[in-house]
Amino acid sequence: MPNLIYTRPVSRGLLLEEKISQNGLNIIRIPCIEFQYDFNQISMLKNIKNFDYYIFPSITSIDAVFNYLSENKLDKNFLNNKAITVGEGSYKRLLEYNIKNPLLPKTGTASEDLLKLKPFQNENNKFLLFRGDISREYINNILEKKYPAFTEVIVYKTTKNQSLKENIKKLNEINLSDKNIILFTSKSIIDFFLNAANTELEKNFLNQLKSFIIIVPSDRLEKYAKSKGFTIVFNSNQMTDSAIIDTLRMIKNS
Repeated sequence: MPNLIYTRPVSRGLLLEEKISQNGLNIIRIPCIEFQYDFNQISMLKNIKNFDYYIFPSITSIDAVFNYLSENKLDKNFLNNKAITVGEGSYKRLLEYNIKNPLLPKTGTASEDLLKLKPFQNENNKFLLFRGDISREYINNILEKKYPAFTEVIVYKTTKNQSLKENIKKLNEINLSDKNIILFTSKSIIDFFLNAANTELEKNFLNQLKSFIIIVPSDRLEKYAKSKGFTIVFNSNQMTDSAIIDTLRMIKNS
């Protein structure tokens, strides 16, 4: 049975894990990162309701903001018809918070797809981006240059999973002759994974690691994985459950 090394945070992708198991893969859970809410910047906004659109690039950014609104007893209805997100998971999370008519790109989950939405055709719109300290820096740089009224706030920080070094030792026990696949969904996950691997894995395993099959959800991450020495990289082109599963099926049957 092929092994899928699942590196996403514990709180992410439980439904995806279930679908992976149903497709006959053995999941080895090695979460590489954790998230911590940080409300220092958002609390300094003079009027959080004084924007035309609000950008949520991830589920974590959504949960962080709604946690802040709840803690401070602030009405969330100002986000109706003004929330923008990327990916079906984030879109569904906004609906779970009862936000009306969130905007979602239909062409994909990359930052470039987000910028194709109608609100971004007006350079006078006031955008507020909620993001993590090391996430979606590409879209931040684009918006900062093009939209004079653009504002961003960091609402969570990304840290290394405290159990990563211990968890990654599980890989010393897997059969190298099996089909071994790693799912990487961010640069920070790749970096933390490789740092832990270099110190905790046996030399024989470490030498084989770069020949494992890698799945990533974007062109930029594909390029980054290859720059780190991985030679077999499949790009699902979207960070959606269906795209990941389709890619896994293709690999499994090849």
